[in-house]
Amino acid sequence: MNRPIRSAAWVVVLVALAAAAILPGAAASAQDVSEAGERADGRVLIIAAPRLTWSEVAESRPPNLMRLLDMSAVASASIRTAGSTTRPGDAYLTIGAGNRMATTGDVDGTVVERTEPIVEGDPTAVFERTTGYTPAGPILAIGKPQLDAFNEDEYFFGAEAGSLAGALRSVDRSVAVIGNADRKFGMPGFRHVGLAAMDGRGQVSDGLVSSVLLRAEDAAAFGLSIDPVVFGQVFDRVWSTSDVVIAELSDLERAEAARRDATEEQGDRQYRRALASSDVLVGDMLESVDWAVDTVIVVAPTPPLEENQLTVFSIAGPGIRTGWATSSTTRRDGYVTLTDIAPTVLDGFDVDVPSAMTDTRISAHRSDDTLDSRIDVMIDRNQRAIARDRVFG
Repeated sequence: MNRPIRSAAWVVVLVALAAAAILPGAAASAQDVSEAGERADGRVLIIAAPRLTWSEVAESRPPNLMRLLDMSAVASASIRTAGSTTRPGDAYLTIGAGNRMATTGDVDGTVVERTEPIVEGDPTAVFERTTGYTPAGPILAIGKPQLDAFNEDEYFFGAEAGSLAGALRSVDRSVAVIGNADRKFGMPGFRHVGLAAMDGRGQVSDGLVSSVLLRAEDAAAFGLSIDPVVFGQVFDRVWSTSDVVIAELSDLERAEAARRDATEEQGDRQYRRALASSDVLVGDMLESVDWAVDTVIVVAPTPPLEENQLTVFSIAGPGIRTGWATSSTTRRDGYVTLTDIAPTVLDGFDVDVPSAMTDTRISAHRSDDTLDSRIDVMIDRNQRAIARDRVFG
């Protein structure tokens, strides 16, 4: 019988999710994180690695990520949201809601520091004018009212944006965010990761999303990359003060977007270059993980731009043995969805799942298969799913 993974501590590393697949059953039974015992001082780290697939992992074999995956339960993940395609805003909004949502592209990436100048004016004044709230958090999702209205008008899933952070705030726990996938300095438009960390009012309690996180680098996509020193300093601070940290490997999103302006070979080189530098950030963050209480989930919110497909998910932590991850949504070993993440995190903190959220938690099944063999299975299933979609649409 599958049992939900439970722990007071979660580290969630987000890597690209995509369309559904059925993976073969693995040997053994579900592992329950609570077997290791719950502790009130546990934390959650969510690292978003956009557009990453199992095929890319198998080819590039980023060392820090491979070590993490080798101790994890893994799966292919479906990135299906409310719409027919999944863009970054759709994915992050869905993760933060724990239910399927979609975004309107003209405002969804405008997540800004409260003191950061923007074209529309002072962020605090804009936020007050559109929401009626005086902001207290340092980071604001300026387009939150439009996103709510769009989902209420177009979709009927009963989702509420910001449910994850709101539920945690109700028990005095906080969510922080680190990430900036902007393509120009001072032009906020690709900070979608903040949508996963915001509460029901569109505020994030801590973190950094401004251009301070970026550095000029001629060889990088769009001439910008994450400054590893700033990233590390911010991570160390919020990891010590927040219960959940969502950290995006934003260079991956920039590199994928830059494919439109590059040759196929150069696009591949830029993405792998971004993956290598991002893997260093992963290694640095994992050094702060207390494996006695913290749990790491690797997942990606978006598929490659080329087409929808299945991508990477993994979970490691107390009581979780290597094998397959699954959920009560999929009920199949090696397959999870975006909407499964939030209820799993809440369950780890023993927080009630809100009625607007799907209560579909992730569990892990032990398998003696090697990591490489499991990756091969997921690559094969993904290729079959792509072929099926091309035929039947």
